[in-house]
Amino acid sequence: MVSKITPSVYTLIENLADYSLDSLSDTRMILVNATTKDQAYNKSFKNQYNEGLVNHKRSLKDSIVEVKGLAGVKGAYVAGKKNVVVLFTNNLVYLQDFITQLSVYSDKKDILLMGFSSVANIDNLDQDYLNVLNFHFAETNHIDLKDSTTRQLAKHYQEFYIADPSESYFEGHDVAMYYLSHLKKIGPDFFFNLDKNNWSGIFTDYKFFRPDNETGFENKATSIYKYSNYQLQKIGWK
Repeated sequence: MVSKITPSVYTLIENLADYSLDSLSDTRMILVNATTKDQAYNKSFKNQYNEGLVNHKRSLKDSIVEVKGLAGVKGAYVAGKKNVVVLFTNNLVYLQDFITQLSVYSDKKDILLMGFSSVANIDNLDQDYLNVLNFHFAETNHIDLKDSTTRQLAKHYQEFYIADPSESYFEGHDVAMYYLSHLKKIGPDFFFNLDKNNWSGIFTDYKFFRPDNETGFENKATSIYKYSNYQLQKIGWK
């Protein structure tokens, strides 16, 4: 039996679809088909969104509009309501060009951009664009240096190693705390019931899912983040 600690990219995409359906329901959803390599991502998002519509007994006419490029976004844009532009691609050239142009087009328009967290790490992309577009993404791991426990752990590391800790340090802390504390409390059988033991760490949350008895567990815990007022904010939604 294998347990997957880090959620897959498709879990992140599906959670963004669930969040969109739940918290951005009265919006115009525009899904951008960037490259042929990204079609599986788009299909995953749309299938999850449409399944949610059915489960909420909403009409599929409220589904996503699929377009190509910025010209397609302009053609699908609806004035007078929030327009959510969803873009799943790892093509850096496409991302930089599209986001730059979209930020210009968004002037005096209610547009929100949603995509992969890696967008925030593009070297030549002006971070102001992400703020203007209120960029949203789903992620599993994030260090909040405002958290007192995180700051204390970082201080201990700095005092001992005379260096700043990496993300692996905080991830290791959470892995140890999750598995060892539950092992001590429940015993060896804990490993067969991971899906019954959710837990929130300082860097990683754990919410395991097991499709059936023949497969292992996958951690499906993710959080939604957004750029707002030039700060990255964690949204209270999971």
